[in-house]
Amino acid sequence: MIVSCNRTDDEVPNFPEGSTESVNVWVQDSMRRYCYWADYMSPKPNYHFPVKDFSVITKRY
Repeated sequence: MIVSCNRTDDEVPNFPEGSTESVNVWVQDSMRRYCYWADYMSPKPNYHFPVKDFSVITKRY
């Protein structure tokens, strides 16, 4: 049996440093760590939105 700490396909893709997408990944990661409403965040947000329009909060139905 082999155990690894590598990311799975469900994890965040690797974007170039400094790109809009990498900034949005940082925003999402920070919100998941520090916000009480992390349970309401989208599991797969669209990282390609401009940073000012990026939204990771969604309603759960």
